[in-house]
Amino acid sequence: MQTKKCPNKTEEALIESENRYRELAQSIKESLLVFNKDWIITYANDYSTETVGLTPKDIIGKNVWEMFPDLKGTVFSENYEYVMKNAKAEPSKRLAPTITNGLRLEYS
Repeated sequence: MQTKKCPNKTEEALIESENRYRELAQSIKESLLVFNKDWIITYANDYSTETVGLTPKDIIGKNVWEMFPDLKGTVFSENYEYVMKNAKAEPSKRLAPTITNGLRLEYS
């Protein structure tokens, strides 16, 4: 039987930091979606999915454009595609709040 090692101080600090981040992200009363370079949703707070009748488990691991096809070709997708391609935001572009299938999106 292998015993589990106690985390060292660095690991403890990392775990505490991650827990604080997750608590903060969950407490935000705005939609928060995080996706990777392949447009796969890697994080969604509860608020972001409650508005469309889903749970984070329903969308995490799925492609954002497949989950929300109505967004493809909008200013939202253009802005995020620019950011993904250039690794920087273009501050002059702004998107007014948009409702798509109940999902409220803002770009700033």
